[in-house]
Amino acid sequence: MSKIEYVGRAGRFIGKSLPQICLKLKNFGIGRMFIRDTYKRYPEVTYYVLTEFQADMSDEYLRRGIFKADVVFRGGHYGNMEIPGHKEDFQLVPKEEENFFLDRTLPVGKKWREPTKVSKFVDLPPLLKEMLIQEAKEKNIQFDVKEFKLPFSVKTNDTFSHAIYE
Repeated sequence: MSKIEYVGRAGRFIGKSLPQICLKLKNFGIGRMFIRDTYKRYPEVTYYVLTEFQADMSDEYLRRGIFKADVVFRGGHYGNMEIPGHKEDFQLVPKEEENFFLDRTLPVGKKWREPTKVSKFVDLPPLLKEMLIQEAKEKNIQFDVKEFKLPFSVKTNDTFSHAIYE
């Protein structure tokens, strides 16, 4: 018998894709709770409650489709959004264990950490700053070194944004 040698890195997903699980459930898993193995590394709970399931039955491996769920990431509610059901690390939470996750979920509107305060301007990179100073001196332009700042834009109204301006 020949020796089998695997090439490449090992896969990081443990579990099944969402359609592979849901096609075996009553009502295609609508209303059931799922977790992803990827998010078990966080101390806070992360789970999905499936609200919409449209599998692509033409897919040979039953991985494609449109899947919407109520998302709870690290204990905070993020609303109903489309989720990547093709990733093969979903696991069905047994009904008797769902209370464990619900008890550790934060109230709606509360996040798992305080927002990060960022300034509206940041310093220029050192080389660019020196080039601008040198160019200003060659053209005899009056300048203040403190004026050399770049605007720092952050999405403050995004669902997953945890940044606010100082």
